[in-house]
Amino acid sequence: MSHGMEGKVNNPKGRTPGSKNKIPSPAKTIIDSFLDDEKEGFKNIYKNLDKELQAKIYVELLKIRTPKPLNEDEQQDNINRDKLMEKLFGDAL
Repeated sequence: MSHGMEGKVNNPKGRTPGSKNKIPSPAKTIIDSFLDDEKEGFKNIYKNLDKELQAKIYVELLKIRTPKPLNEDEQQDNINRDKLMEKLFGDAL
């Protein structure tokens, strides 16, 4: 079942900023558990890699962890949201 023209994206701007990832909660729990359980094993493997490979892995992990800069529309959305929250809640925030 097709929802649009083949090869075209229904939402060319991507996911709305702040929207939840589509990964189901049980799957996320399993992944989180696995990553927590394997943390020490990964550290040991990482320590035994040559320095160049360690650097490459480190840079790739930073790319995942570091938030991407917002485009102008996303920045304006954040400004508008902050103004609305301030009007709604004032100093309570």
